[in-house]
Amino acid sequence: MRLREKEYSDDGYRPWLPLVGKTPLTVLERFEHYQQDVMNQLKILAFASLLLALSEARAANPTVFSPRNGISAKVLIDGTVVRYEVRTGKTVNGDEIDIHTENLLNVELADYNFDGYQDFAIHHIDDGKGTYTLFYIYVYSPKANTFINLRPKCGDEFVNVRINRKTRTLTNMHWVHNAVTSCTKKY
Repeated sequence: MRLREKEYSDDGYRPWLPLVGKTPLTVLERFEHYQQDVMNQLKILAFASLLLALSEARAANPTVFSPRNGISAKVLIDGTVVRYEVRTGKTVNGDEIDIHTENLLNVELADYNFDGYQDFAIHHIDDGKGTYTLFYIYVYSPKANTFINLRPKCGDEFVNVRINRKTRTLTNMHWVHNAVTSCTKKY
């Protein structure tokens, strides 16, 4: 390829070379810039690998608890899929829940219906501005020997749930005609 004269300036500027200011880079300087870019990419890759390893380690560590004496329960989060099982001797009951979110899922243990049995909730912040915490509450049913999805009294889902053990109530937010209001259910 033949270069035209006007591609050169008086100060020796060559447009096809990476530049710092207006000074052309030597081969060594270009190599150092390339090496720095590669190192930055490797750092990003290492950080992404660390995050992936942490999320896999989290999935490998289930939450184990006892809803009542002689019963063992396990909740495992794997990405957006939550698996739970209840063991009584050789009997195992369980289910898989797919929660549609891009945010991190968390497990919280509490007695949500105040019946004396340990229940669990999966919660995450909303996918919008991250202002609200959405809860999926599962209460232990001794009759079925599994967990049952608890539905809110008002609204479609539990949002910013508050437990009041003294009054044995759950309070959550919901919207009526685009206005935020609260709803309380007594157990």
